[in-house]
Amino acid sequence: MTKIIEYVKDGWDVTLTVRLASTRDRLKRNALLATLNTDPAEGEGLEEMYYRTYVYANCLSATFIESRGEKTLDHKMTADEFLDLPDELGSRWLDACAEENQHWFPFHKKTVEEEKSNTEPST
Repeated sequence: MTKIIEYVKDGWDVTLTVRLASTRDRLKRNALLATLNTDPAEGEGLEEMYYRTYVYANCLSATFIESRGEKTLDHKMTADEFLDLPDELGSRWLDACAEENQHWFPFHKKTVEEEKSNTEPST
């Protein structure tokens, strides 16, 4: 199964097709992670380090990207460019990746389920 994200706003015109990861995707993810410094940079919190490394590598490895806007997105983007994406786009991308590849995001699923249960009316 796949998740498709369309984002057209402020110069962006992007379609992200997020797929269930294959073994080849896992190998791409591991190779990308091996190139990144997984230690927090000076002044960087753990959450930012997590996004700069694991979320970036996970999202990029199992996604087909089509970019048509004046602001472009491709597989050559850096971790810093990933962190500078509009929050709405980044959040939707992360949610789709976590839904398709729960084994890569063991903590994200719990967070999404907790948010849903907190917004559902109690009986």
